[in-house]
Amino acid sequence: MAPKQKRKARAPETEAPRASKRVKAVSESVEEPEQKAPTTSKSAKVSSDDQARPDEVQDDTTTQPDTSSKQTTGSNDKFTSFEMPSGSKPIPCIRSHPAEAAPLSLVFTHGAGGGLSAPALMNFARGFASTGSPVVCFQGNMNLKARTRSFATVLDHEKKQRKAEMTVAYGGRSMGARAAVLAAQSDESIKTLVLVSYPLIGPGGAVRDRILLDIKSDVDVLFVSGDGDSMCDFPRLATLRKKMKAKSWMVVVEGADHGMTLKGGKKWKDATEEVAKETGRIAARWVEARDEEHKDMTLRWNGDKPAGSWVGADAQGHQEREKGGIEKYFGKKEGEEEHTEAVSGTKKKQKKGTAGKAD
Repeated sequence: MAPKQKRKARAPETEAPRASKRVKAVSESVEEPEQKAPTTSKSAKVSSDDQARPDEVQDDTTTQPDTSSKQTTGSNDKFTSFEMPSGSKPIPCIRSHPAEAAPLSLVFTHGAGGGLSAPALMNFARGFASTGSPVVCFQGNMNLKARTRSFATVLDHEKKQRKAEMTVAYGGRSMGARAAVLAAQSDESIKTLVLVSYPLIGPGGAVRDRILLDIKSDVDVLFVSGDGDSMCDFPRLATLRKKMKAKSWMVVVEGADHGMTLKGGKKWKDATEEVAKETGRIAARWVEARDEEHKDMTLRWNGDKPAGSWVGADAQGHQEREKGGIEKYFGKKEGEEEHTEAVSGTKKKQKKGTAGKAD
């Protein structure tokens, strides 16, 4: 087990509200449209991860004191929305805990078609924060370079607000996950990455693996993806993880698509919400302490609650224990025949995944 970091007492697990009305809600119903998205200016271009290298990203933003904040109150918990000054246009943000409450744990951002009010982001953030680990989420535009720069801007701002030593992870979902990887490569202090619904396969079949292979060996990576994600080729990702210099962990969410929505229609709405919150809780525990002997988890809805285990050993003892892990999808322990069958089944799911929702 990796040594645990000393942290302050955790806040009780509570429900968080939706983002403030100040933050524009964006639908998650569109398959990630990164390549066709509008840009911030006529000269700006949406870059693929192979084009937006860290050394090409120039910081043209300036951080100023926090000038606008508003607290939104839910039934049992609070998120604070605020606009962080940055160049000519402020960055909309939300934070789960007051800046003075505890050192920040995670800077997180949404996908290409989403925003701070997107259910996939909010449910993940609620789950993460419910463990007592503070998270700040920021809204970015569709330009990958600009989104990458925003991580450093937000972190610098939070350091000035909190005035405490912090070991911070970067993370995001979909396009935001790509931006998090690039941002971490520009900051040697970032040693942990939380990548939710990483879009390994882009529009047209392009494989976005290069930036993952470039992650340094002293960085730990957590992947969280649904097994119905049409943008994640599980066999390819499994092979890629073996080639990565960085150590990686994987949470596979049964029945979830790219937008982390469980199949089954409206009757699965509550299950979708609870499972997404659980991925946030798992990520928070992982950021705090990781077991290098248990790196793969299968998370599922068991009828009334999320259930999962790190190949037979759960994170805190709360979850129902299930044997298995990612081996369930590849049959590594059951022989080559089952492996081939599992790969075939994954490909079929990907073809059907066009109905999946992205953020």
